[in-house]
Amino acid sequence: MKKIILIIIATFILSVSIFAQSGSARLKGFVATSIKNGSAIDATVELRAIENNSKTKSVETVQTKGGSYDFEVSFGYYLLTISAKGYETYQTKVYIPSSVTLNWGTILEKSTPKVGKCVSGNCVNGKGKYTLTNEDIYDGNFVKGKFEGQGTYTAKNGEVYVGQFANDKFNGKGKLTLANGDSYTGEFLDARANGFGKQYIKATNTTLEGTWKDGKFVGK
Repeated sequence: MKKIILIIIATFILSVSIFAQSGSARLKGFVATSIKNGSAIDATVELRAIENNSKTKSVETVQTKGGSYDFEVSFGYYLLTISAKGYETYQTKVYIPSSVTLNWGTILEKSTPKVGKCVSGNCVNGKGKYTLTNEDIYDGNFVKGKFEGQGTYTAKNGEVYVGQFANDKFNGKGKLTLANGDSYTGEFLDARANGFGKQYIKATNTTLEGTWKDGKFVGK
């Protein structure tokens, strides 16, 4: 899964002439690979309007030149997305005030091989839906590109987990239901039953409740 290390440097510089009383604003940025010995990177920068004060396009996209980019837009709220081949995608919300130039520096980290794709929402920091290459689906919360918080994992084989995630794995309280109807409800650690939980066997309509360790029942 994706891991992102981001360093954002934001400063506001008043523009006293060009945009005065126009409601216009400007976002200027620079994209690099690191602070120490950092170098400019060719990237695609997308600025998507969430709520603004004009008839500007809802989405504007530019390519960096020497690492730099420049948007002239109406003031308001935007979703900024920066992507480059071989690097983790950066995404955040920004507010650009009227008659102001916002300078935005971003550092991208090299990415690990992608294992799927984001099909909806925000799969970096927020809620989204992510399809893995094995056709399993995760629908839930993301933090720095990882499954984190509440979510639902639906496997191609019919297994479904609903509950808490941490570091891309079942961690915390949740319920795992197998394709045959068997289930486990309780505590998980690194995708295995650990702690207090209850197992249900559909074929015999029986339950086993107590303490589990590494996926095995150890006693009541």
